[in-house]
Amino acid sequence: MTNRRVVVTGMGVVTPLGRNKEELFENLLNGRTDVRNLTSEFPWMNDCSVQIGSAFGPGSMNGEFQFDFEQLGIPKKDIKKLGRHTQYSLAAAHEAVSDLGILERGSLRDRTGVCIGVGFGGIREIEDEKQSQLERGIRKVSPLFVSRVIPDAPSGWISKVYGFHATDSPSLNSACETGISAITFGYDKIKLGYADVMITGGAESPFGQLPFGCFARMGATTSSFNDNPREASRPFDRDRSGFVMSEGAGILVLEELVHAKRRGAKIYGELLGYGTSTDACHETHPDPTARFTTRAIELAIRNSGIKPEQVGYINCHGTSTYDNDALESLAIKNAFILGGNAYKLALNSTKSLTGHCMGAAGAIEAIVTLLTISTGLIHKTANLQNPDSRPYEYKSENGDIVRNPRAICDLDYTTETMKKEVNYALSNGFGFYGHNGCLCLARFRR
Repeated sequence: MTNRRVVVTGMGVVTPLGRNKEELFENLLNGRTDVRNLTSEFPWMNDCSVQIGSAFGPGSMNGEFQFDFEQLGIPKKDIKKLGRHTQYSLAAAHEAVSDLGILERGSLRDRTGVCIGVGFGGIREIEDEKQSQLERGIRKVSPLFVSRVIPDAPSGWISKVYGFHATDSPSLNSACETGISAITFGYDKIKLGYADVMITGGAESPFGQLPFGCFARMGATTSSFNDNPREASRPFDRDRSGFVMSEGAGILVLEELVHAKRRGAKIYGELLGYGTSTDACHETHPDPTARFTTRAIELAIRNSGIKPEQVGYINCHGTSTYDNDALESLAIKNAFILGGNAYKLALNSTKSLTGHCMGAAGAIEAIVTLLTISTGLIHKTANLQNPDSRPYEYKSENGDIVRNPRAICDLDYTTETMKKEVNYALSNGFGFYGHNGCLCLARFRR
């Protein structure tokens, strides 16, 4: 079964920067961002050192999130069961599966499975319900609470709406690598013959006071650009000072090649393989040697059956944090040291414009990577004015300061949107607790 090829036949996106994949990609190519000051929409941010992000709301370029759930057959009485992360997932899934042409063919539903990764689940709904419980008492806790917040709700609702039965419709969580984890789960199910089609991806709705305040206190998000939010997300730049929180969902339809060709499906590209690893190092800081990040990239190339020099583009994790950007640059240089040339690669960071969609980021950026391959257009990394040439510093176990002169941001991060033919590309995703993932995506070759 392992010779089964896996292609992508559907893609859907919902983010504040784009209500569908075409709108998102157009805004990326034009260097637009929806990062803004959010204190008028979330008044509690006035008491926080960080006051910016990219969220659906009245100040967003796309306004409040809106979707007609009744078109999916969800009655009005059930819509209140949907947490925001589930709403985003259903909207993105609708775009992804709308051109599949399999929804009326029950036999194919039995060979279609679902796996949607989720970061925080319904954190805003948890906070709202806790406040209600404090004010009204435990007897007034909503019986719909669990349905709204549970992490597997997106997978469950997509399976329920479309009648997909091939897998147990799980949810995965590997922090900010979550979207990639869900995609690799779907890839394996198809390669091993458990399914012919997998609906995969990630969703995130993280704008609760607890995660937002926690990230601010730990210094993971930037507090230096509250008055100039559009310049806050600046991956690989000397003045980067933390990531910018965002939300949304990205859904990909993976399909076995023969199955897709038999029904005349549109093929956006091929998922050749992937590589994963774990730092096993620290809760929030990556391994300072980047050796396991390097391993994930190397495995993605090796498992895909291509050579390093065939890779033309990498969609970086690129979070605008001190650790990630220097160490991801080092990992890329390490992974290409025996073949190819890291300095000839075109790199970029989608997060420089979208912000960090966390549990959804890996899936959204995989979609951006496939659109880059199909169009030959690579969007710029925004706000990269001074690539960081300072050697990366970290404290060793014995307390000494160690400097790595190779861990500097000196690669080609694409500071202006450019055109380039790309046949093979990588999409990176890393997360707290040392999760590392890398997808190898390619132009479809018959």
